Amino acid sequence: MKLRWFITVSILVLAFTLQNTLGDFVRIAGVSPNFLTMIVVAFSLLRGKNEGTIIGFFGGVIYDISYSYIFGIYSVSYMIIGHMCGKLHHFCYRENKILPIMCTGLSSLFLSSVNILRFILIGNINFSYFYFDMMLPELLYTTVLTLIIYRSIYFINDKLENQEKKSRNLF
Repeated sequence: MKLRWFITVSILVLAFTLQNTLGDFVRIAGVSPNFLTMIVVAFSLLRGKNEGTIIGFFGGVIYDISYSYIFGIYSVSYMIIGHMCGKLHHFCYRENKILPIMCTGLSSLFLSSVNILRFILIGNINFSYFYFDMMLPELLYTTVLTLIIYRSIYFINDKLENQEKKSRNLF
């Protein structure tokens, strides 16, 4: 169990680091994908609402520390994403490709709404620029990359679960 959490937190930090370092190199139309959202959605669908909420919270804290003018707004947002996607865990066929895409798309829309709220609170908003030049391209880019990220997280999670089963059967 400790190994699972260590690997999960490491993946969150790695995703955030990749988003901030490689994000400039993989930009399309001036937008980079939101790896953190993909990771939170994938883990939530694979592990359920309790772990999804915790993973979402830690992902949001990482984001808040780096970018937020209003600390806590992303922590709560990613917690909500983790919880809501995690509720679908019991209804989800793990190899399903459509549900992760839909959840990531809806989560990206939710985060864009939070960003609009954040920009309104700091007094800086240009709706047409934000919607057409940032929100829609990021939504499409993040949603398309979800398949690759979800399959990777699925593989890692499967290996961790198999290792946990083996360690339980030893005694």
